Amino acid sequence: LVIIAQLLVCANAAETPAELRKQAVANVRAGNCKGAIEFYAKILELDEGQVHDDFNNMGVCLQHEGRYDEAENVFDEGLSRYYHSEKIHMNKGTLLEEWAAKLASDRKFEWNDEINSRSYNATQHLTFALRLKLGGLYEKNSHRIPKQNRIGLGKLTVAIYCHRREQSETAKGIWGPTSQDQDGLQPSGHEEAVLFLARHLVALGFNVEVYADVSESEAGMDRHGVMWRPHYAIHAMLPPARNQTHVMWPKLPTEKMPSVFIAWNNVEAAALFNVTKDYFAAAKKTPPVSYLWLPEPHARLSTLPPQLVSQLHGVLVPSSFHASLVGQRFPARCVTLLPEAAEQEAPFTVRQTNNSHVKLAYVGRPHEGLELVLRAWSFIRRETEKACGKAPTLSVAHGLPPDVLEDVQDLSWYKGLAGRLAALLRQEGVKDLGRVSHRKLSRVLSSAGFVLFPTSRSD
Repeated sequence: LVIIAQLLVCANAAETPAELRKQAVANVRAGNCKGAIEFYAKILELDEGQVHDDFNNMGVCLQHEGRYDEAENVFDEGLSRYYHSEKIHMNKGTLLEEWAAKLASDRKFEWNDEINSRSYNATQHLTFALRLKLGGLYEKNSHRIPKQNRIGLGKLTVAIYCHRREQSETAKGIWGPTSQDQDGLQPSGHEEAVLFLARHLVALGFNVEVYADVSESEAGMDRHGVMWRPHYAIHAMLPPARNQTHVMWPKLPTEKMPSVFIAWNNVEAAALFNVTKDYFAAAKKTPPVSYLWLPEPHARLSTLPPQLVSQLHGVLVPSSFHASLVGQRFPARCVTLLPEAAEQEAPFTVRQTNNSHVKLAYVGRPHEGLELVLRAWSFIRRETEKACGKAPTLSVAHGLPPDVLEDVQDLSWYKGLAGRLAALLRQEGVKDLGRVSHRKLSRVLSSAGFVLFPTSRSD
C-alpha cells in the first residue's frame, strides 16, 4: 500500500502545471510544436495553476501548425483571464494578421468583409499590445527622456514614430542623427528617409520630434533643430486607451500632443491616437492629424483595413508605383511622397559630372546578388576593357546592418555566403567598401558610370 501511494504521489506530481510546463517548453525548444501543444492542453484542462504564458505559448504553437481557429480560441480564453497581457494581445494580433494575409492571397487579393474584419481586429490587438509596452517602458525609463523643446511659438509640431515591431524594446543606438555619417551604422530599413525629411521639415518652419531607437548620448536637439527622443517617450502624449469592455491605460497624457503624427512602417502605431476617440470629444480637443508612412506597402496591403485607414488622414508612400498599389483599395486616402533617392543636401549631394565608364558600383546587401556579380566579374572586366580601352573597377558597398547581422551571423547559409564572398572580393579591380556612410556612398554614386542596385521586388 505504501508503494502504491508513493507511485500515485509521483504520478500526480508529474501532472502538476509546473512539470507539464517544463515538458512543453522542452518540446518548443526542440522545435516540436505538436508535442508542446499536448502538454499545454493538459495544463489548460486543470482546475488551477495556469499562467498567461500557457495560453500565449499554446496559441503560438497552434498558429505555427496552421490551426488558426484553435489558436484564436486559446488566445481568447487567455485574454478573458489576463486581458492586460501584452504577449497575448501581440500574438493574437499577429495570428489575425497572418490569417488575413493568407485569405487575401488565396482570393488573389480580392478583398472581402472577412479579410477586412480580421485585419482590423488584428490592428486593434497589436495597438493595445503597443500601448502596454510603451507604458511599461516609459514608467521604467522616464528619467532618461529629454524634455520636449518646442522652440517655435505658434509652429506646428510633427512627431515621427520610427520603431518597427520586430525591433527589441530598448534597442538603443541603432541609429540617430549622426549614424548616416558613420561607416557600418546605417539602419536596416529605410530609416534614413526619416532623418533627412525631419531636417527639411525643420527648415520649412516646423517643430520636429523623432521617436526612435536613439542612444542616450544623441537624445535631445541635434544641430539641425530636430528633437530626438527614445521611442517610448511618445507614451506621455497618448490619450487613455480602452475598448467596449476594458480600460487598457487609464492615465491622461502628461505632455502636449503634436499637431501631426507620422507612424513610420508600423501599422498599429498609426492608430495610437485613435484608440479612444471619446477622450477628445470629452476634453474638447482635436486629435493629431495621423499618417501611416509605408516604405514598402506591397508587403502590407492585407494589414490596411478600410476601418483603420478611415481613421487616418492619409497613407504616405514613396512613389507613384506604391500609390497605385495602395490606391487600389484607398484612392482617397493616399498621399505620394517624392521617389526615394539619395539626399541632395551637402555633403550628400550626388553630382552627375564626374561619371566614368570604367567605374562600376554595386550597392546592396550581400545576399541580394553580389555573389552572382562577383563570379561574372572577370568576364565583365575583360569585356569592359575591350570596349573602353581601360580596365574597370568595381566598388562594392554592401553588408548587413548590425541588428540584422546579429540575427544571422551564426546561421549556416550566412557563414557559407560570407566565406565565398571573402574570396571573390579579393579579385583584381574589386574595391570592398563594406557598409559605408552616406557621405562615402554619395562619392561612390557621383563617380560611377554604372550602378547596380539589385532587387527581386516589383518596386
